[in-house]
Amino acid sequence: NRCQGFSRPGYFFNKYDIAPLAGEGVRNEGYEEELENYLKEKGQKLLDTYEVILYGQQGKGAYWDRRKNTIWARVTDHITHSAETGKSGGQNIIFGTKPIQILVPYIKILSPRNGIIAEPFCGSGSTIIASEIMHRRCRAIEIEPLYGEVILIRYEKFTGKKAVKISK
Repeated sequence: NRCQGFSRPGYFFNKYDIAPLAGEGVRNEGYEEELENYLKEKGQKLLDTYEVILYGQQGKGAYWDRRKNTIWARVTDHITHSAETGKSGGQNIIFGTKPIQILVPYIKILSPRNGIIAEPFCGSGSTIIASEIMHRRCRAIEIEPLYGEVILIRYEKFTGKKAVKISK
């Protein structure tokens, strides 16, 4: 759990934090030395296996969908999921397309309905589609024009809406 020096407290979690979904009051300092030793000895395999993700929030405490917290609070980092085919998932163009079904529970538990999801590295647009499913507003950025075209095609195909391009 890292508290950055913003004007309002922001809590950021990454793959080095043991229990990122634990909420307020649980701290991981006791495990940091043990984790550092593990990373020195066997860490490269761990670092090569997991993709880095970042979760941040502002204000007091973690947001939890309290109506379903007994189910959705069990989100884990061990996920088994059959990958989409290359055609349907954008895999033939973009390597590492995240399956939407994996993102949905995280978006549900970590943001309120109609909340804003920030996606600074949009890739194939999976976070946008998962946000649509969960009735969240996704603000996404993608610097690569080819990826941007894939995102537009996937969004339009999923929603049936015509995407509006904003000029520079």
